[in-house]
Amino acid sequence: MNIFLSKIFVFILLLLSFSSWGQELSPSQSYSGAIKFHYGYILNHHPEMAVLSKSHISAFEFDLIKSTTGTRHWQRFYHYPNLGVGCIYSSLGNSEFLGKLYGFYPFADFPILKSRFYSEVRFGLGVAYLTEIFDLEENFRNTAIGRHFNALIVLGLNAGYRISEDVRFGVGVSFIHFSNGGTRMPNYGINLPAVNASIVQRFSSSRPVKSEMLDSDIRTHWVLRAQFSCGSKEIFPIDGPSYFIATGSIQGFYKIWRGGMLGVSFDLGYDASDKELLNRKQIYPKNEFSIFKPGLSLGYALLLGDLSLSLHAGTYLYEPEKSDGTFYDQLMLNYKIWKGLHANLILKTHFAKADFVGLGFGYQLEL
Repeated sequence: MNIFLSKIFVFILLLLSFSSWGQELSPSQSYSGAIKFHYGYILNHHPEMAVLSKSHISAFEFDLIKSTTGTRHWQRFYHYPNLGVGCIYSSLGNSEFLGKLYGFYPFADFPILKSRFYSEVRFGLGVAYLTEIFDLEENFRNTAIGRHFNALIVLGLNAGYRISEDVRFGVGVSFIHFSNGGTRMPNYGINLPAVNASIVQRFSSSRPVKSEMLDSDIRTHWVLRAQFSCGSKEIFPIDGPSYFIATGSIQGFYKIWRGGMLGVSFDLGYDASDKELLNRKQIYPKNEFSIFKPGLSLGYALLLGDLSLSLHAGTYLYEPEKSDGTFYDQLMLNYKIWKGLHANLILKTHFAKADFVGLGFGYQLEL
């Protein structure tokens, strides 16, 4: 589900990037605070989730926001997005089984319309802490979350009206997802679709400055990237051992504009849990190499300065253990550390089911 909505988010940004650029007056540097109220429900995406969704839920959020002024090319390319951090709290409507949620996440708000009436899309990625998790004796009904700390993804579409120069009121829809990426079972994860209302107060601002013309020429067309990531996951039965997972990719991208590039990737994965699953079926691999899973995927990468966000959809070329199906998705964050060296965070899924979360590194060549 989170991968699917992330694809929608990327599609919206693609639409935003089609615009002509020239010399323009950039926004002033400003700092703002926002209070937001969410009202929604827990999505029952698995039969065992029904007992956890007893009522509608409310969530409260406080944001600190900083505007961008076009000092980087990507800021002007995406119409001067706002950057910020958000803190979110919710009782989740079921204190007995789910407890309370505390979340913290950095985000970017990408504008669609900038006038007295405004609209924007939000993408945020952070960490969430849940006070109640699965326990075989004391909380066996909570099959959604098996670990206190979880990854947090926030997607939103908001619109509103500027009441004054410094105050604006907004409403919107949001989607909040958190799970541990399969590192601890159970892990169905929790999806919270919601509507929201917010009030934003600007604290300070500086004078607008004239920004230089954005050069539309692309100096680098081809990008080659090699990367490696690893992590761990658990499989049923619950409270079993953790299994090592690793994945490597050789990727080739072509820049279609400054804001993004299309590419193809050869992926090679190793999942130690596949050997255990095959053994349960009385299939015994000859060696560790026989459970490697090669795959081929197509993807699109959003370029946000030193940070890039890429989404890949692929198919396995060889798959000895077939319980997860033939197709997979990968959401990857890459951050440039030094020259061509970058760190990465990867979330791999099979449709709506998270497979694993991994950390790693890679190297990139621009041709």
